[in-house]
Amino acid sequence: MNNLGLCMLAALLVGCGGSDPEVEPRPVLGDDTAATSSRAERVVVIVMDGVRWNESFSTEISSATGEPGNELLPRIHQTLLSQGGLGTHALAAGVTITSAGHHDLLTGTRRDFGNYPNPDGAAWYRPELPTVFEEARSQLGLGEDAVVLLANTALVEGLAWGLYPGLSASHGAKWDFVTATPGGTTPTGSDRPVGERIQEHLTAGAKLIVANLHAADRAGHNGVVEAYPANVEQQDEIIARIWQDIGEDEDLRDTTGLILVADHGRHDKGTEEDWRNHGDHCAGCRRLPLLIIGPGVDAGQVHGAAVLLEDVGRTIAWWLGVDLPHSTGRILEEFFVAPDLSGAEGQPALGPVWAQSSGGILVEEILVDDTAARSLVRVGETQLSTEGALAAEAPVLTTTDDRAYMCHREFDLDPSMSTWPWVGHCWTQADGLWSELSLPFGTVSPHWLPAMVPRPDQTLHMVHVDTPNGIVTEGQDGTPVRLLQWTEASGWRGSEDGIETVSLPTHPALALAGETSWLAFASSELGSGGRKSRHIQVHTADWDEALGEMVYVERLHTLGVELDGQALARMERPSLHVDGDDVLLAFYAVLEDGLGAVVTMASPDRGATWGAVLRVDEGGRVLAHISPQFADDGALVWGQVGLEGRVEICRLAGTTQCLDAGTSAIQSLDLVEDGVMYTSNAGQHLWSVETLTF
Repeated sequence: MNNLGLCMLAALLVGCGGSDPEVEPRPVLGDDTAATSSRAERVVVIVMDGVRWNESFSTEISSATGEPGNELLPRIHQTLLSQGGLGTHALAAGVTITSAGHHDLLTGTRRDFGNYPNPDGAAWYRPELPTVFEEARSQLGLGEDAVVLLANTALVEGLAWGLYPGLSASHGAKWDFVTATPGGTTPTGSDRPVGERIQEHLTAGAKLIVANLHAADRAGHNGVVEAYPANVEQQDEIIARIWQDIGEDEDLRDTTGLILVADHGRHDKGTEEDWRNHGDHCAGCRRLPLLIIGPGVDAGQVHGAAVLLEDVGRTIAWWLGVDLPHSTGRILEEFFVAPDLSGAEGQPALGPVWAQSSGGILVEEILVDDTAARSLVRVGETQLSTEGALAAEAPVLTTTDDRAYMCHREFDLDPSMSTWPWVGHCWTQADGLWSELSLPFGTVSPHWLPAMVPRPDQTLHMVHVDTPNGIVTEGQDGTPVRLLQWTEASGWRGSEDGIETVSLPTHPALALAGETSWLAFASSELGSGGRKSRHIQVHTADWDEALGEMVYVERLHTLGVELDGQALARMERPSLHVDGDDVLLAFYAVLEDGLGAVVTMASPDRGATWGAVLRVDEGGRVLAHISPQFADDGALVWGQVGLEGRVEICRLAGTTQCLDAGTSAIQSLDLVEDGVMYTSNAGQHLWSVETLTF
């Protein structure tokens, strides 16, 4: 869009007006100054928790106040807007809650991250992939005080660092919990102390600060109509003051970047009760304010292309000169004048980031260079995802001798709709032609990933987590795990039954033995601190013709198991192998010392009894985001980080063999004949499909 002067921009967004008397405007950087360097020496990210587009940069009438929403940020509009780049279509494409939104922002990826309370600390419920904090400290050689995460909510504490081997706690951010009283446990109800703490960390030399201003979100949930807009206005005052102080400091003025963004929005319309909440697919929940100001920014521009939270995370890293090798976000280069995209951190994230192969068929999720359609799903040369969908992800493929099945999820933005959900799609191929299977449900979680196994009689078995919003807040709400069966003659059955006494189940696994289906998943206990009760459950299920429903039997519940005297602090990503009466279970676990491990258990009698918990990896360098997998012969395969920082693929079949994958980052791992197939980032963010043979 055309560069707008201050009054033109104000006329478009807020109406032309004078400067706020308390905060003097800073000079707008000219093009020559902006073009000299597109990198920042330090970046401050302020997360306006729960602030909607309608109460920030929109001229629409706020359903909370009845007035134009942009009137709540007069200082930002009058003194900051002309100096920055405004994104009018920033989105939370994942789960629209605080922890999940911060996860996507800080890792540059979208993955499961539960919104559990943490009264006893974050424990080991942390991201599977590195955060921008860890990469910044590792690549720039920064100390802990130089990288800070602060908030007046405990919900984001677990994002100070992740579980990635070689980084994690030793490279994490300094966690600064802003409480009502020094050393207390109750967060301050005002955002002003958070703003003061931001300024203190800047003065002390911090290079990366991510701060959550939580009061507006808290007020919105409490439903006090006056309190929510009042806290948005308080954020306006805090942010304008911080930017003024930066402008008055010669050491900070021309080298500091500022990003204003929300982690989620809120419901747009309806009753007072509606606007209080968020967490589903509503357009108001997804749409976010976004303003970027600082070195190299093309001042005064308004950008209408879709921006996802993972893009903001990738841009934070790039602005600091840091690479996020696992990120699937794009650098927001349109916000900058002549941005320097040289080097690994500036390369586009393009190519296949997810791949599976079966029966001679290859299915891929491919990142493309198109802001309106970010990724697609392709089977061979055939695109099965919907043309124009913003994102199509995570294809799951399985085959028999004469039929193939594939499922994936899609995210589309229809401006005529008040909700923007993720939708599940499944397909079958017979005689070389793909046709879509009509699912008994439509809306799925942003992290939907079913497990599928077909029988030779053309019966498809699928286990999936039926959580359309992908959300759990207090560990109280049950989330069904459902086993479905499909045949061409009868369609789907079993969709109404499920295991509903679990909280936030993830990563279902499936194996068949005769007429019995074996399923496993990671879960948390209902009514408990979900972060500390992650465990594995194993069930069997059979279709009862007389009852007309699926009957489930619990076979294993791993909460409380130990390994060599150490409690398993967190258990995720199960895999099953069933051979007659023998059942093998493998999963990823975090031990009390914080190291990850691949753990196995076995039953010789169809789940009636289980043997000892055994660890099969060596060194605690297991990749948390890669599920261990059993081959048809019972061999177990997993990914880990080698001593030189490169990924190794390991296989246990009597003895353990580990092979160098030739890359420092992989996104997916799939078993193929005689080996494995994985998606590799060779250091340039151009993803490719690679194979290794054991």
